[in-house]
Amino acid sequence: MHATDAGTGVAVPRRRRVVRVGPETSEPGSRGKILPTAATGARWMAWVGLGCGVLYSFGGLVVDLLTIGLNWGTAMAFGALVGMPVLFAAAGFLGGALVAVVVGIVRSTVDG
Repeated sequence: MHATDAGTGVAVPRRRRVVRVGPETSEPGSRGKILPTAATGARWMAWVGLGCGVLYSFGGLVVDLLTIGLNWGTAMAFGALVGMPVLFAAAGFLGGALVAVVVGIVRSTVDG
């Protein structure tokens, strides 16, 4: 892709901006804030995972009490109180990092 110089009409190659990932991207005032965005996504999704784990484990407890009684499946369902927040937080961290990278690329493309 080349742009043309307005004065001469000669094709001039566009400069591509590089999205840097590293310590300099998390400094205040910099464009890319991947780690803070990913940490925020992980934090929010961990809370969502905890809510889902509570609903799953205690909902399963109530259903089991009213139908077949308590068993090992009921005990394993309480593992969701730990497992779901961990899984949701990992997904939130990866999703937050991906969003931060995409936003950085879009900003550099729009500004360029």
